Amino acid sequence: MALFYKTKKDARKEGTGLYYGVPVYTGRVGLEQLAKEIEQMCSMTESDVMAVLVELISVMNDELNVGNKVKLDGFGTFQINMRSKGISVEEEFGAENIRGAACVFTVERRRPSNSKKYIRAFCEDVKLEKWKYLKPVPAVGA
Repeated sequence: MALFYKTKKDARKEGTGLYYGVPVYTGRVGLEQLAKEIEQMCSMTESDVMAVLVELISVMNDELNVGNKVKLDGFGTFQINMRSKGISVEEEFGAENIRGAACVFTVERRRPSNSKKYIRAFCEDVKLEKWKYLKPVPAVGA
């Protein structure tokens, strides 16, 4: 299988008008589907896998909310970032200046010893293929 892409023109007001490649997502996989697939590859049942995944999410939430980064080896790192209003006097800065927080994921990467380029997890074996979907032809008389 391949990761499909299509081209999209930069249509921003200040944009370049150039065409760029963007991914075409052909579906979505949830926890239940992942649990079913994992069950096929190990000795755990689907319900055991689901229990582990649900608890992983719960524990990660707890760790992130006390200021820890969560690193899953071979996968990446989750952390909470925040946006805030700038204040000229440090002593006047308070929680009211925090505009929001968001969970950020950074995929793990490694650099082979014979290369200057990093390889991101999950991207090493990606095969790209141009999306060939044609828009449906309207029915006669429509």
